[in-house]
Amino acid sequence: MIKQESILISPYSYVGIPRLDIPQKFKKAVQDMKTQYSQEMVINAIHDVLGITYYEMQSKYRYRQLVEARQMYCHFMKLYLRWTLSMIGRSVGGRDHTTVMHNINVFENLCFSDPVYKAKALKIKNIIEWSSQNTI
Repeated sequence: MIKQESILISPYSYVGIPRLDIPQKFKKAVQDMKTQYSQEMVINAIHDVLGITYYEMQSKYRYRQLVEARQMYCHFMKLYLRWTLSMIGRSVGGRDHTTVMHNINVFENLCFSDPVYKAKALKIKNIIEWSSQNTI
């Protein structure tokens, strides 16, 4: 007599199999778990709205425009890509995780108190979400 074991099928097992009718619940699960965002999307959105390049964000300069761009970069990388604070810090010019934490806190405070800053952040957020939905 053959003993049957229960098999747990991951939604990822259906991805990449051509001409397979994927059950709707698995499509939804894969779509929810799949990362739709990339670092490039965040960088391009910041560049489109603020005019700051990734190279400029990585610099040690502390001009107001560069600091704003770094704050927004840190916030959106944490929000959309769920990177750790140290990963974000390394990607934005070798900064410490506490600096990234400070940038995220300042971002949240400025969004609450400064309507111009909040409008810029909303534009960047809209661009990131639009580009994630319109990629192939």
